[in-house]
Amino acid sequence: MAYLFVYGTLLQTLDNPMSRFLKNQSEFLGKGYIHGKLYDVGAYPAAILSDAKTDKIYGTVLKISDVENTFKVLNTYEGANDLHPLYLKKSVPMYLENGKTLTVWVYVYNHSVSHLKQIQSGDYLNP
Repeated sequence: MAYLFVYGTLLQTLDNPMSRFLKNQSEFLGKGYIHGKLYDVGAYPAAILSDAKTDKIYGTVLKISDVENTFKVLNTYEGANDLHPLYLKKSVPMYLENGKTLTVWVYVYNHSVSHLKQIQSGDYLNP
């Protein structure tokens, strides 16, 4: 079992093949945030971690049951297996709406964001 924080195209409210795959491989646990900044890449967002408590990326946490298979598929989708990975899978604290904290996996953008527009709200669905 593992926990995954999703903030972009993997959100269950979006209807695409990967969000449907993930919905079948996980259990929704709740909403919350991690500390970071969100950027608009175009068809998807890019998350960059931050130590600043005011920098928040909003999303949901999922409990993954078939960890090996699910992350194998997600690593390919996120480009995490590439020679120059688009995203890296990192373990970070997530702060749930109910006040609890969980250690979760999150895919973090692995390239420069200097040319990208920041999503100031930290919420991909409500920029």
